[in-house]
Amino acid sequence: MTREEALQRIEWAANENLIKLDLSGLELEDLPPEIAECIHLVELDLSENQITSISEHFGYLSNLTKLDLRDNPITDPEEVLGQLSNVRELDLGNKPNYLKRRGNRITVKSDKA
Repeated sequence: MTREEALQRIEWAANENLIKLDLSGLELEDLPPEIAECIHLVELDLSENQITSISEHFGYLSNLTKLDLRDNPITDPEEVLGQLSNVRELDLGNKPNYLKRRGNRITVKSDKA
C-alpha cells in the first residue's frame, strides 16, 4: 500500500461524497493535500501510518467528528485537538488512549482501566 493508493481512495471519497474514509496502514507520513476535497467526511481512519503531526489540510474537514490516529508517532497530541475543533472522538492509541470532547470540555479515557 502506498501514497498512490491513498490518493485513489481520497479521490473516490470526494467524488462519491463519502462520510467515512479508511486510509489505515498505507505508510503515510503526512496527509495528502487532496484530502481537502473530502468535505463530507465525518469519520477518518488514519491508524497504522507514520504520521507525526497534523497538517493544515485537516482544517477543510469541517464535518469531521471522529478521527482514528492509533499507531502513528504523533509527537504533540494537544496540537491535534487544537486543529480539529469539530472532532468529538479522537483515538491516539496510548497518547492518551482515547480523548473525547463534549463542547469545550475534553475528557480523557483509557482502555487500560
